[in-house]
Amino acid sequence: MHLFAGAKPKRIVVKTYGRDSLLGLLSPLLSAVLVSLGREGLRLKSEAQVAREMQKDAEVMAGNGYRIVSSEHFEIARFGIAYEKVTFEMVVLGK
Repeated sequence: MHLFAGAKPKRIVVKTYGRDSLLGLLSPLLSAVLVSLGREGLRLKSEAQVAREMQKDAEVMAGNGYRIVSSEHFEIARFGIAYEKVTFEMVVLGK
């Protein structure tokens, strides 16, 4: 009986970064004005902070035996909306 056995790690992990930029959907007019003024829209984190977070997670995931399989960038520049979707997959070494 394996009642207290540790849970197996997921084989595929999908993480998204920069979803806070979706706040631009709450007020598209305000977002468009902010972008036209040279700002990043209605974001809580800057693009540099998101990039650092992605790099840190990639290093941690690599240490846990994962590799990056795909990375997708979604953007609606007019409203300052941009986020990343990164898919990690467990590396299976010889059995």
